[in-house]
Amino acid sequence: MILDAEGNIKMRLEATGPAVGMFSDSTFEISEAPFEEGDTLFAFTDGVTDIRNPKGQMFKESGIMPLLQPPTNSIKALIERVQENLEAFKGDAAQFDDITMLGIRREPAAKKEE
Repeated sequence: MILDAEGNIKMRLEATGPAVGMFSDSTFEISEAPFEEGDTLFAFTDGVTDIRNPKGQMFKESGIMPLLQPPTNSIKALIERVQENLEAFKGDAAQFDDITMLGIRREPAAKKEE
């Protein structure tokens, strides 16, 4: 997902092929997305959305959406917020898949002194 500076979803990026590294002959579509000053790229594996609680319910993408607001001052804080909520949701249920998250923020350009 690409988020704006306020944490609003600007764009949801869709998979363009199988998981990277699964098949040696995989092909992927290449596409572009605008990534402007103040934007954040928040990417995650299906282990985040597929995590289950002790009742067997999945976290799903709908569990992530409210965690994107309010915006954070750092990528680390955003990932920690999601991780803490995943752990609370999972409780003592077994984790059966990897949980991987990646965040990248494009900081505003520094103003030049005249």
